[in-house]
Amino acid sequence: MGIDLNYQALPIDSEAFCKARVSREYWEDFTLMIPAWESKKKEPYISYCKENMETVKLFEEFPDIYNFTFSLDRVFEALNFIFNPSSFSSAVNLQDSFEYKLIYGEKSMPEHATGTQGILSRFSSPEFVKDSAEYLAQIDLRDLELRFDPVKMAELNLYKCGENEQFVRFKSYITDFAEFYSRVAQRNYGLICIRD
Repeated sequence: MGIDLNYQALPIDSEAFCKARVSREYWEDFTLMIPAWESKKKEPYISYCKENMETVKLFEEFPDIYNFTFSLDRVFEALNFIFNPSSFSSAVNLQDSFEYKLIYGEKSMPEHATGTQGILSRFSSPEFVKDSAEYLAQIDLRDLELRFDPVKMAELNLYKCGENEQFVRFKSYITDFAEFYSRVAQRNYGLICIRD
């Protein structure tokens, strides 16, 4: 079984997000729905929505919310390294780095808010999203390719990375990630970051 890193952008002052932060039962339903929001008008999601007014209100106020999802699939650890190899030094607390928060989320969610494999989820504020969008907009892929070190990545046992990796595998993830952050920042949304 693998682990993917998925993102859902939404207004962090929405009733749905506020309820998800305090209710384990709602969090589980809410996050299971996220990948299927594009099919929200189909059963069983329409029945689910009728029983959860917070979700109904979210769809009514933000009818295209399902377009604000993204997945880094299984390349998230590799991108963290590519963005900032020095953060993997033993002298540095990896979770304190900007690049770590960019990938995994700025802050931890409450302890009930886990993915299906029990990993605690994180979220990013709209302010951090804007900072991240600006950072990603200035990324030069040529510079990142110079930092790319598949042998070192394999030595660090980064998730799903082998020493024969090619940078081209990650380029589209980086450009799509930057575009996603830009769209989220323009909406002034926050991000839920879920490892499943």
